[in-house]
Amino acid sequence: MHNAYSLTYSLLTGGGVQAHAEFVSALTEDHERNAREIESKYQAKLRALQAQNDLRRKTELHELEERKSKQVHTLMKNHEKAFGDIKNYYNDITANNMALINTLKVITSASSQVLAVSCRIQKDIHYY
Repeated sequence: MHNAYSLTYSLLTGGGVQAHAEFVSALTEDHERNAREIESKYQAKLRALQAQNDLRRKTELHELEERKSKQVHTLMKNHEKAFGDIKNYYNDITANNMALINTLKVITSASSQVLAVSCRIQKDIHYY
């Protein structure tokens, strides 16, 4: 306000042009100072927001990596269980088949012995 009064007084007393130039120069300096203050304030806010966004991004990335690792671990565990189940299934089939083969060997052996005895009896019957 003081500048406005001095400008008015200067204009009334006759030193108008120089007083006006000084007034405009003072206003320009005030405006530039205010602009620099505002710019520095918003630059600081921008840096703070960038730091906050970087931290948020890193946190989200870490959480995503943890979820991915957990999911891979779950898939591996499920795969190992399924593989074990299939392995047990085929081992059971193999064991059952081996038992059946052994049973058939015993039956065949017994059948061969019965056939041999039967042939001897038949020979003995024909011989007498």
